[in-house]
Amino acid sequence: METSDYALLFLANERLAHAREAAARRALVASLTARPAIRRWLGGVLVALGQRLQDDPAPQRVPS
Repeated sequence: METSDYALLFLANERLAHAREAAARRALVASLTARPAIRRWLGGVLVALGQRLQDDPAPQRVPS
């Protein structure tokens, strides 16, 4: 029994839709996991900039 062109087209479209859904899920997960690292980095940069703008150097150790 030979599969009709319509059935092959239907199966191909179904598999493509499934692959697109999986790719969209993976992209969403990747975008959500990347944000905290960027926020942490940006926070560190802003803290360093604030300390520099205050011109308040870190306390130095007194040699004993």
